[in-house]
Amino acid sequence: MHRGYEIIWLESTDSTNDQARSQLKSTDFLTVIAAENQTSGKGQRGNSWHSEPGKNLTFSIIVRPAETNPWITVKASEQAAISHMAALSVIDLMNLYGIPAKIKWPNDIYVSDRKICGILIENAIMGMHVSSSIIGIGLNVNQTNFPPYLPNPTSMQRETGIHTDTHLLLEKYMEIFLEYCRTYLTEQEKLTSLKYNYNEHLWRLDEPHEFYDYTSLPCGHLNAQDTLSRSEAEQFTGIIRGVSDEGRLIVENVEGELREFAFKEIGYKI
Repeated sequence: MHRGYEIIWLESTDSTNDQARSQLKSTDFLTVIAAENQTSGKGQRGNSWHSEPGKNLTFSIIVRPAETNPWITVKASEQAAISHMAALSVIDLMNLYGIPAKIKWPNDIYVSDRKICGILIENAIMGMHVSSSIIGIGLNVNQTNFPPYLPNPTSMQRETGIHTDTHLLLEKYMEIFLEYCRTYLTEQEKLTSLKYNYNEHLWRLDEPHEFYDYTSLPCGHLNAQDTLSRSEAEQFTGIIRGVSDEGRLIVENVEGELREFAFKEIGYKI
């Protein structure tokens, strides 16, 4: 146990999120499942996560209430706070290594226009609160060659030219994440400042860019990226102004209208 969390390293596994789910009921507060080799990692929208064995950080954090940590509580209506803490912890970690990273809403981490990290969060709700959360994180660390089907990847070594110890890196991340938990989950009124911090680190904040409006598709938006090309969705120029209390992306269009988009309702033109 490391000052309030436990890290379990596996030589190889299909998915750390799947492993975390199977151990959910037997763990306490913060347990981390990390793998040297993840063979079937999952990303957002059902995509796979590619990672060269032994080169990167692939891990999942189990967060759930425990009698020894009664201060861990998240209302269902405020579950976006978990996403905010996970993403901001990556931002703070990258800052330690001199890498200027931003959050591509909702959970990707970008350096300029290149993706360095992806986050997949699975929350379970019981009544009015989050009963458990599994935070899956894939961070490109020492990998420098990527498959051609990945459009814009980067890694810490690509950005800095320095090889990084992944085990030490995970320890540093968990210390940062644990401090976020202690700071923002002990007092609910602090969540406003957490959202402000998240907004301040959004990728392309307050800049005009092109977007895809998947709500414009006649078949609906939920499976839009699987069934239709982006060219069939309406495109518009907008400016990201932040996220709502519910975690929706707020975008201002050229008419000055503020629109809120949920996950899968909007796409970025990169």
